[in-house]
Amino acid sequence: MLFLLLTSLFFYSPHLSLAYEDPRVSLCRTTTAYAANSTFATNLAVALATLRNTTAATGFNATTVGNSTTDSVTALALALCRASLSSQDCQTCVDAAILGIRNACPKESVAQVWYTSCMVRYSRINFINKSDSSIGFMMYNPRDASDPEEYDPKVKILMQNLSYAAGIYRIIDRRLRKLASGH
Repeated sequence: MLFLLLTSLFFYSPHLSLAYEDPRVSLCRTTTAYAANSTFATNLAVALATLRNTTAATGFNATTVGNSTTDSVTALALALCRASLSSQDCQTCVDAAILGIRNACPKESVAQVWYTSCMVRYSRINFINKSDSSIGFMMYNPRDASDPEEYDPKVKILMQNLSYAAGIYRIIDRRLRKLASGH
């Protein structure tokens, strides 16, 4: 009987079900701490709860909570799910990332955490639709490619295609903005 009880706790406990990989990267701005009982802390809790409840369905969500520049928090979550992952797996990653960011950056008002399949970021400053190169980091695989003569040209073609696609997107975006503004 005790075994059945322990087994059911293991499989159904929300805390135990979040056993997940460690974050790949946690970036915390240690100069931007907030007080535990501040309006920012309350807004952050609401923003992260909103992300937890709404991200998995589409793999992306962004939310802003608060209305003054000193108290608002913008929270952004990106689910970087592979096509083979279900929304449930994305949900598990987002849940882990939200717990992970709170553990890695417990009192920071600017933070982000990256997992293999998702990323969560929040800030006191609205960063949505703004270019920001500070979120980049480098990951590499120390293993050698099994066939470098085939691998290297394929990577070159992939990078060229991505560069081309980014350029086309930028041209289209500029034209759409111009059209929308009536010019």
